[in-house]
Amino acid sequence: ETATNIGYSCRLLTPEMYLIKMPAEKQDGPGPKNDWGITAQLEALETLVESAFMASTGSPQSTPSGTTTTSLDTDPRRTLPKPLLDDGSTAEEDVEAPHQNDFAMSEHLGLVIEGSTAVEAILGNTELENRLLRIASACRAVVACRVSPAQKRLLVQLVKDAPKRQDSSWSFERPITLAIGDGANDVGMIQEAQIGVGISGKEGRQAVNNADFAIAQFRFLKPLLLYHGRRNYRRLSKVIIYSFEKNIVLTFVLFYFQSDCAWSGTSFYESWVYSGYNFFLGLLPFCMGFFDVDIRDVTVDRYPRLYAAGLYRMDLNVTNMVYGTIESILASLLIYYLCRDAFDRAGFAWQQHGKVSDVWVFGTTVFVSMVCAMAARAILIVNSWNAIVAICLFAQAAMLYTFILFMAQANIWLDYDFYGVAYHTFGLGTFWLVSFALVPATVATLQLLIHVIHLEFFPSLNDIGMEVDHGYVDGTHKDAIDSLPLRLRSSVHELVNKFFFGTDSIKRRASLVTRESLRQLHESMTDDQRSRVGFHHNVASSYAYDAPGTGYGAGAGSDPTFSHDPNLRPSSSTTTVL
Repeated sequence: ETATNIGYSCRLLTPEMYLIKMPAEKQDGPGPKNDWGITAQLEALETLVESAFMASTGSPQSTPSGTTTTSLDTDPRRTLPKPLLDDGSTAEEDVEAPHQNDFAMSEHLGLVIEGSTAVEAILGNTELENRLLRIASACRAVVACRVSPAQKRLLVQLVKDAPKRQDSSWSFERPITLAIGDGANDVGMIQEAQIGVGISGKEGRQAVNNADFAIAQFRFLKPLLLYHGRRNYRRLSKVIIYSFEKNIVLTFVLFYFQSDCAWSGTSFYESWVYSGYNFFLGLLPFCMGFFDVDIRDVTVDRYPRLYAAGLYRMDLNVTNMVYGTIESILASLLIYYLCRDAFDRAGFAWQQHGKVSDVWVFGTTVFVSMVCAMAARAILIVNSWNAIVAICLFAQAAMLYTFILFMAQANIWLDYDFYGVAYHTFGLGTFWLVSFALVPATVATLQLLIHVIHLEFFPSLNDIGMEVDHGYVDGTHKDAIDSLPLRLRSSVHELVNKFFFGTDSIKRRASLVTRESLRQLHESMTDDQRSRVGFHHNVASSYAYDAPGTGYGAGAGSDPTFSHDPNLRPSSSTTTVL
């Protein structure tokens, strides 16, 4: 009961949910298999969940009580929260036929499992572990009580390694586990999970010392995930993709030059200048990784669904890498051939005082044009500007031109071929026209065109969130965040995955089991059958969550002798135990 009350208090469980208790109440002892009846209960629960799933999708299925149920005449998904479902379909639309690889999942089903009996019997038994995974994946929340530190770790490991299990039916997306604790008994599960969060409190600092992140109070978990976690994921994704893009441009420009010089291996840039490419473009990615803010905290608070950016890998994925590669190849074509045509077609009209431009002048022009174009690209993907970002932008430009001038003067001791090249190059009008205006503007225009097409025809959840945050969406369309599908089966992401891997990245998708189908199953079973299966509804609680009192704290309304009227409160001689 304590575990159930805690689940209710933190809203993992709701009064409208149907609860599954393991082991069942009718099980009085270990049983003949010494498993507390868990094997038979899991088999019955699998039948129950399958029955509810088939009832929600419209197919007849026998229930654990032996009766047959069918779907309602009305749309069973009308019971889901408005305005829209996660798959992007509304309650008023026709319900799509279930896919052959769909799995059952319900927002109205919870599992409460006891550690000393049920968990002890399940862990170590591959068949029971797989059955537990199937039942748990159909529930909105799973509450485990009276579990030892070792069992906590093993439960986290069970979920984390579910896709690797050969006998498991878990074939949808890989789960990401997060463990949070405040004591030494939580260290095992914190270390086992992909993300460990420790709370520093009265139980010492063992959990904090072994965690990836440390917070002072449990309530700080929300900003850690919704604000810092989501924001850092988007920042790192942007920096990683941008780093790949600028180096792809660098490589392809060299490839185009080699095709013009008969693949002779001639150096296109001075070696020291060439090695400073990532250094000259390093400050803006640094600013993106530390200071970029796409959506304010108040908007994320209002639309928690924006957190799905990390869960569904919306920023760092194969599709975005393919997009970035294609765009980088197009940008490299523009950079090289615009510079080449500017020097080649005009002939000696571009020269100054009869001096002929050699490969070093041409290479330096292409190099500076490339750095400016990639800087312009970084400027367009920065979401929030401040003084530090502006200073870093001008510092990058100053370092670039200063270093080239320095190398042109100092290279008489290092590489005399580059001596004086910078003075001649910077004195050409075509250099400034091409490197500072024509090439960056053309590459930026290409990026803006692609970005506009993306926003107009293929907006993502984050794009809509940014428009709402900046006030570009009127009040009648602000529910677009809730209506936008998190992942469409017929999306560009799926086309890319099928092209490169030959498979569908979403191997299975959830079909939501409605509360109405669960209610039908519950009513079709007798009390004895419900007790044996552990299927309950309206679980009584001795804790009142809606009656706070000044003298007794939250939940004081559960005491029948308590009243908000001071004249009716118990006297000081009355002993009340809560």
